[in-house]
Amino acid sequence: MPGIPKPKTNFVLLGPYPPPYGGVAIFNQNLFEATKENGEPEMWTHTKHLKRTDKVKYYKPDFINTFRFLLANGSKKTILDSSIFSAEYPEVGVVLAWVILKPFLRFNWIKVFHDGSLPSRYHSFTFLQKLAIKLSVAFYDQALPVSQDLFSWLNKTFLLKNKIRQISSLLPIPDKIIKSRKSSVLKNDFPPDIKLVCSMGAFIPSYGFKQIADTVNMIRIQKNQNIGLILIAGGFKEDLIYKEQTLKNRDWIMVFHDIPHQEAINIIRASDVLIRATEEESYGLCKVEALLCETPVLATSTGETRGMFLYNLFDKQQMTDQLIEILKNGKSPDHQKFVEMYQAEAKQNLQSILTALKAF
Repeated sequence: MPGIPKPKTNFVLLGPYPPPYGGVAIFNQNLFEATKENGEPEMWTHTKHLKRTDKVKYYKPDFINTFRFLLANGSKKTILDSSIFSAEYPEVGVVLAWVILKPFLRFNWIKVFHDGSLPSRYHSFTFLQKLAIKLSVAFYDQALPVSQDLFSWLNKTFLLKNKIRQISSLLPIPDKIIKSRKSSVLKNDFPPDIKLVCSMGAFIPSYGFKQIADTVNMIRIQKNQNIGLILIAGGFKEDLIYKEQTLKNRDWIMVFHDIPHQEAINIIRASDVLIRATEEESYGLCKVEALLCETPVLATSTGETRGMFLYNLFDKQQMTDQLIEILKNGKSPDHQKFVEMYQAEAKQNLQSILTALKAF
């Protein structure tokens, strides 16, 4: 990619990689694709079913396997760590392997913080978990939070000073993903008057699938309007009781589990609106992807919100009114302005990340 600084050839991406197609996995995929021609990065992942090559390597996140893996592969590498095992959901054994070997292997450990729920969950960590994250932070060469809230919390809690720098998880989306295609999983025999509402997340309360389904159901009844709801669910977590309550005899809801990123994009593009009803979010990549697909977004005021229709998480009437308005009038008049803004920011974010890596 012209104008993008070339990272060192000892550059490593660490963390989830699709499938499943969560935001962090997509971040790693987009960064891997954007840099592999110039920097030839390695991908280290705990995703078991990923095809392994000399550049894609699998590790098991426990003390013995992490220790052995780092010993064999980590010498003098620059590692961009988007995994959850040293901070967001700290595993003591994994952290010990990192901090024991870092002085001897002299690798650079750069931690990307994606999880916006970490500040609210930290108080419930056990003593050992808090000790583990404090150890990790002491050994990071740099911390890269993807939101201002994470930046402020990390700086206040761990006094990182000059070791912290805010970035964004939005990266250029490959043309092969974002260009118009028809979905191979979505039926095309919808009635001409149907409106399609879409949401991405999981069947747990913090993603708000039930709130969305209840709101759509109410509009269907009150307005006598034909609306279909598409829920794209990741397989990382599922509350079966909550799922049953959400779907209960609602044949107008379609559910897709762990579908490829391309299919998710195709469904978002075919929808009249994407709703993101999250309680906490550091960014919310799918919301920006929806805007880039010319699909309006209705979301809570957490994570990225520019160019989106917003509502208060606990205000059901506000959510209902906003959804009715979007289904009637579509995207906002200044939608294209925000599309161009996000496209420019994605390129700037990639350059910022690679510039940070080049410093090591």
